[in-house]
Amino acid sequence: MKPLYLDADERVRLQLDGPSLVVISPSSAARRFPFSRLSRVVICGPVEVETQALVECLRHGIAVTFLASDGAPAGTALPAQLRPSRFEQRLEEFLERPNWREAYDNWRRAAERREILAALRRLGLRARDLRPNTVDLLLGEELEARCGRSRREEAVAWLRGLVASLVHERLVAVGVAPELVAGRRPDFHLAADLTALMLWMVKAELVAALAAQALIPADRERPWRRQLTAWFEERRARESHRAGRLLDGFSYWLGGVR
Repeated sequence: MKPLYLDADERVRLQLDGPSLVVISPSSAARRFPFSRLSRVVICGPVEVETQALVECLRHGIAVTFLASDGAPAGTALPAQLRPSRFEQRLEEFLERPNWREAYDNWRRAAERREILAALRRLGLRARDLRPNTVDLLLGEELEARCGRSRREEAVAWLRGLVASLVHERLVAVGVAPELVAGRRPDFHLAADLTALMLWMVKAELVAALAAQALIPADRERPWRRQLTAWFEERRARESHRAGRLLDGFSYWLGGVR
């Protein structure tokens, strides 16, 4: 199964045709994507989505992520979960605890420290300290030195959106209800936090790819985003495994919270 990326620079229509999505644009022939082969859908730009097409995506368990014009995640439509999963039950029980926020923050900070250390090891770098702001600045400087400021900003925003879509796909797979992802509790943003955790290594891998000239930044934004999408797709299996490992670790932690 593969994702469908629609990064449109002209008006495109996404509509339903039987067991498939059909992409219609004025400059190319219609393209058909059977639901049985789709893992998720990512949409950016002037794309008109037929309501029934969106409904059928959700009915088939396919998350649809919408990105803002700069590529940053704007929101995701998630399928309803009609039967509570064990993961969801654990999460509901955890969020009923009076100390859930402190416990969750402790987990998130520990997970972030692990991801930061892994990203630094990947590049053989040392930071003045391991505070997220310090390491984020260091990785930003490494990226900017290899692709320039504007291409760096575009890359980080776009990759955040791609990672977010992958995280939502994995959340659907473990049976998390939409209301547990957004707005279930103040200061609880599981999808956004998992996306931020994954982005540490994705940025480190991007630095490595640019340093090895395995990826050459395009002169313009849209071709650059298409290069980044192709690069991310080459890594999709590894990134999906990483997302699953993070979720498994979180689920295991939930089972041991007292």
